[in-house]
Amino acid sequence: PMGYGMDPLCSTDDIGADPLLFVKDRLVLVDRIMKGDWSKFANETDGWVPVTAAVSRTLNAKGYSLSLASKWVGGVYANRNHKGDADEKPPSQAVDPNRQREALATILAEGMAPDSWQIDPKVLAQMAPSRWSHWGSNDRSGTRVDFPMVEHFLSNQRRSLTALMNPQLQRRVLDNELRAPEDPFTLAELYTKVSEALFVELQGEVSVSMLRREMQTQYVKLLRSVLLGSAHPEEARTQAFGSLVVLRQRLESLNSANLATSAHMQRLNQMIKSTLDAYTQAR
Repeated sequence: PMGYGMDPLCSTDDIGADPLLFVKDRLVLVDRIMKGDWSKFANETDGWVPVTAAVSRTLNAKGYSLSLASKWVGGVYANRNHKGDADEKPPSQAVDPNRQREALATILAEGMAPDSWQIDPKVLAQMAPSRWSHWGSNDRSGTRVDFPMVEHFLSNQRRSLTALMNPQLQRRVLDNELRAPEDPFTLAELYTKVSEALFVELQGEVSVSMLRREMQTQYVKLLRSVLLGSAHPEEARTQAFGSLVVLRQRLESLNSANLATSAHMQRLNQMIKSTLDAYTQAR
């Protein structure tokens, strides 16, 4: 799973010189496809079924690309040369802090911005089920016939977010502060930037879209698991605590005329309060 692999230059099926550049190029391609004409995938033989497959694969490509970018955050190059080799390098080298910031900025802009997961609503009407059931089929028999668009969006969004919140990745961020003490990338920076990106709507007259509400709820649950769990380092729990406190303060100071957004904000506020109360009582 993403978050455990430490070397961003070492990934399955990758032989490129700059994987982060590959990620950016792939995201540009995905964005172009997402804004294109999906009906061209349909044909007289298979009907509209290829449109469903194309949408699914495109979303998966974006999710995978963003999760690849997460390997640069807290990344450590594993050098395998031997002592005495020409131009030998130390066994472990921290990824440059600015490179880590570049990767995080890519994830936040392309995967966690309000407009980062958009598709023409008309495409939903073009997505037909295959209705075939065999060893090579993925028609979701026994679940639902129509394509679970919201679930698919969220599962791909969660890939990079879950990787960034992985305890092993966050421990490496701490270690890299010692490996590269000059202007290090820190856990405080990670938590602050992720929180700001996911809650950028919390200002003025608040209206949060359905996909954003789902993602914000998932993030608060992750912060809760970090704070009340034992897998993460204490510094991570400190930053999770601080992020929850700031979010609660912001939520308490806002109102929304949108009924769905108002209920969402009340629920998040209650989730955060119960989490902080549980943490205080456990101390």
